[in-house]
Amino acid sequence: MAVAHALEPLTWIPTTRPPDADDSEATRRAWEGLQRQFLARLPARAERIRLAVNADEALAEWHRLAGVAGSYGLPTLGELARRTLNACHGATGDAAGKASILAAALAEFDAALLRLASPSPPGVSADSVG
Repeated sequence: MAVAHALEPLTWIPTTRPPDADDSEATRRAWEGLQRQFLARLPARAERIRLAVNADEALAEWHRLAGVAGSYGLPTLGELARRTLNACHGATGDAAGKASILAAALAEFDAALLRLASPSPPGVSADSVG
């Protein structure tokens, strides 16, 4: 089963703060610090997926990303993780299919990491880039 990741290009630029955050400067700085820490750890997460000894180990990492990515301003990463999980669950008993799904998802994750590493124009957010 081919990955359903051939959607339109996804937005990978993180939002600047959670939608329900208050407007205090301290809250904004704290949020940005947490987000920077999360973003800094994404390459290690990708590496854990890459080095997973089996599909279940890789899927466990995708599951963790599905649960936390949106909270740190990367809803598109959460979407990729959920699509990956759903596609793999649909490929039950098809090891080659799961491997293909995981490889395609990891390639998309790697490409996203490259885009995240590139500076974005001022004022650009996940809501304004398509």
